Amino acid sequence: MQSEPNALDVPDPDFPSGTWQGYYEQGGKRHPQEMKLEFAGGHVRGEGHDGIGPFTVRGSFDSSSLRVSWTKSYRWHRVRYYGLRVPDGIRGTWRLWFEEDGFHLWPGGSAEGATERAAAEASTPASTARPRRERTGAPSG
Repeated sequence: MQSEPNALDVPDPDFPSGTWQGYYEQGGKRHPQEMKLEFAGGHVRGEGHDGIGPFTVRGSFDSSSLRVSWTKSYRWHRVRYYGLRVPDGIRGTWRLWFEEDGFHLWPGGSAEGATERAAAEASTPASTARPRRERTGAPSG
């Protein structure tokens, strides 16, 4: 007799596990980042790296609302991320103390990835459409 698949074992097409790449915006520039994320049972976890260093990711996602949030933890500090799954990836806002700005991630190998990666590596000025609160200090990521 064959059993029904466990909901935790069924991949979510909106939140595929694997490599995600993209950028976070800070100081009017885009800073590349890459991470390996596992989405399962409403939880997201993983690890990655950017110009600041290596980090881990722990958080949650909701398939019905397409919302996702996680904490990106470096050795010395943590950054909160709040996003929404959109057709070209996950877009949202990161927050650290009194500073916040935008981010964009997409699954590795996806068609839009090549264009977005090139733009991030060129440090194209970030959008100024959303208000930012800034503080001085260490880069946040």
